[in-house]
Amino acid sequence: MLALGVLAGLAMPHRGRRLAKQICAEVFLMAWAALMAGCFRMTLPKGSADSAE
Repeated sequence: MLALGVLAGLAMPHRGRRLAKQICAEVFLMAWAALMAGCFRMTLPKGSADSAE
């Protein structure tokens, strides 16, 4: 996936790179947030999620 992204970035005209960078940054942040939420859920003790409610 990374290699495909690099190739697509190299083929993109200079005018469209700013928009592509913004879109990629937003997609990356959303995916990272979802992964970190899952990671934090796994590291919390089982009983702490019930006691927070």
